[in-house]
Amino acid sequence: MPKLNADASTSYCIDIANRQVTVTLVGVVDPQHLMKRQAELRMDPDFDPGFALLVDALQADLSAFNADLLRRLATGIPFNRGAPRAFLVNEGLNHAMIRMFQAFGDTSGHVAEGLNIFRDRASALLWLASERR
Repeated sequence: MPKLNADASTSYCIDIANRQVTVTLVGVVDPQHLMKRQAELRMDPDFDPGFALLVDALQADLSAFNADLLRRLATGIPFNRGAPRAFLVNEGLNHAMIRMFQAFGDTSGHVAEGLNIFRDRASALLWLASERR
């Protein structure tokens, strides 16, 4: 059974059977909450850094993030290099923020490899399934 860890704006669920972590962001996302969630995930005994990642930010507002915070999140990502990561975002600011996150990962070597951005859940899940094969 998947395990859920949550607060007001961020939550994650570890699905061991499908080797996937799903992070859900809702409303105005507090960067400190997201960094806390990232640290909790790293320490979670059910977490495997080789798992796939799905980040659903379709209902999120990422306007509280700045370049420094995105850089810190990108360099602190607990997943293995090349682990498939799918981000669900709408056009606009959230899309730009994820692109910036990806760029910081490019320069540090932590994120860009294996990261893809989607606008619908079905496409993201299909891509993650194909990447895990």
